[in-house]
Amino acid sequence: MSKTLGNVIDPLDPIKEFGTDALRFTLALGTAGQDLNLSTERLTANKAFTNKLWNAGKFVLQVLPNRDNVSGWQNIEACKVSKLHMLIDAVTESYNKFFFGDVGREIYDFFWGDFADWYIEASKACLYHSGDDSVALVAQTVLLYVFDNILKLFHPFMPFVTEELWQALPNRREALIISSWPQTSLPRSTDLVKRFENLQALMSI
Repeated sequence: MSKTLGNVIDPLDPIKEFGTDALRFTLALGTAGQDLNLSTERLTANKAFTNKLWNAGKFVLQVLPNRDNVSGWQNIEACKVSKLHMLIDAVTESYNKFFFGDVGREIYDFFWGDFADWYIEASKACLYHSGDDSVALVAQTVLLYVFDNILKLFHPFMPFVTEELWQALPNRREALIISSWPQTSLPRSTDLVKRFENLQALMSI
């Protein structure tokens, strides 16, 4: 953009149309040192993504677990938690290297592909059709745990929507911006993750 060419974008205009978080996320996904094509298409897509995050939060809030002591995790829950722990490590490493574009893309791919489009849909069978309260409780607990960490990882990119969703979660006595960063090197099963990735690939054919 250049004032001489007259193609400067007033940031207040896209903020009004697409929202602050959508604009911030779009800009953050750019690669440092390279020009960014700030197109309407990208802003529209990231506004839709912000709405996706909001709707996922509404779903999680509707199915909050009523107790904490949970046992009997199924493979799908163990897989999603394992992938989350792998994501935390990857994102933390990218943050430490100042690869902010990589951070945004890594979280985006996990949230949209693994959590919103896959695990939320799969969890509905456990929540509504299993006939077993313990199975439903496991799904509720994992939904909350994964979403809680997604909000922490996304907060530097989308501070407004993540803070509002965070404050709606139970037992939040502090602002998300001063909450602790997710722990790294948490347990995971790489073999289980690989098996489920193969299953997802087969189902997408």
